[in-house]
Amino acid sequence: MKKKVSAKKEITIDDLAIMVQGGFAGQDKRFDVLENRFDVLEKRVDGLDRSMFEVKLKLDSIDDRMKNIENILGPLVMVVDAMKTSFKNHEMRIAKLERQLQNK
Repeated sequence: MKKKVSAKKEITIDDLAIMVQGGFAGQDKRFDVLENRFDVLEKRVDGLDRSMFEVKLKLDSIDDRMKNIENILGPLVMVVDAMKTSFKNHEMRIAKLERQLQNK
């Protein structure tokens, strides 16, 4: 394909300034769009930060409650173990007494 050769128009400084200004105006619009998108993204990230902070507070609360439960249950477990041993001893003594009674 052959290009048509057009008559060359002489570009003045004013023409060049208008073209540059038009280019910058187009870039300004693009940057405004990007800036708006970043603002939206920043708000979403801030919301996520708040949500994560709330989750951390809840997890800390749960952790504290679990430690309290462990502190309460620790001694109870030892008491139950001691009672289990005592109960087994009583069962063995009762079984022995019952055998003695059956043999009489």
